[in-house]
Amino acid sequence: MRRRTVPGLLLVAMAGGALGCMTPPPVNSASAAPAIAAAASTAPAVASPPGPTPAPAYAASELCRSEERPHDSPMFPGLIDDAEEGSGQIIEHDGRNGVVYSYVEPHAVLVLGATMSRQLPRPILGGAHGSRCAWNLRGELARQLPMWAGLGMDMTNPRSAYDASRFTGVSFFARRTPGSATFIEVLIPDANTDPGGKVCTKCFNYFKRRVALSDDWRQYTLPFESFQQMPGWGAPRPEHLDASKVFAVQFVVNEPGERFDFWIDDIAFVAPGAPPPAAPLRPVPGDR
Repeated sequence: MRRRTVPGLLLVAMAGGALGCMTPPPVNSASAAPAIAAAASTAPAVASPPGPTPAPAYAASELCRSEERPHDSPMFPGLIDDAEEGSGQIIEHDGRNGVVYSYVEPHAVLVLGATMSRQLPRPILGGAHGSRCAWNLRGELARQLPMWAGLGMDMTNPRSAYDASRFTGVSFFARRTPGSATFIEVLIPDANTDPGGKVCTKCFNYFKRRVALSDDWRQYTLPFESFQQMPGWGAPRPEHLDASKVFAVQFVVNEPGERFDFWIDDIAFVAPGAPPPAAPLRPVPGDR
């Protein structure tokens, strides 16, 4: 299964006191930029304390080398990405062909990756259940509001809404490095909360779930109906996530001063009555 060639994305660090504790949209969306700029322009002037100590780069030995997926590799319709191809795109399958990106507010620090190098992120060696690769986000958040860092996966490229209504939820494997942040939030931007849907007048209050990670790989299955918006803001405020118009799946940390180092693998939509397999698809041959 082939990947399309996608030029490097200009991923911009975002800030603005008016955003409060909102999680920003992926900044590879041109439609999101005006909304972010408008919010930031209303922010009060705030003195910026020093940020965290700059983080080191990933070692070359940590990175997964890009390898084409074997044509006879098993596949199921809900699989979004398993990082096994070692590229900065999700698996091109079942109408999905999006990109993977990271984003961070200006006073936080992200280990050298998409936001720092302005290139697509790369999977890291050491996937779930013995597989070759996984996605990793590590760094340190600032100690003042707003603060966030996230890893996201758009469903399509160019970015548009994807119909996931035949699925019931999203599943993934995750773990944290011991001593790092325990909690992450899983966000799903939809047509009612993402500016790309051309519906919201107060955007970015994405439907989300909070998840506690352990030090070992664990599978998480989250029904769409369990996702909720933050109370008190956003327009419109629909009762449920609109699974028929999903833009992305994002994994975010947002606690002040947190040192974070979390790993994500085998992200998939869940079909009714058929949870995703707890064993990996066949890995691409060794990376070392």
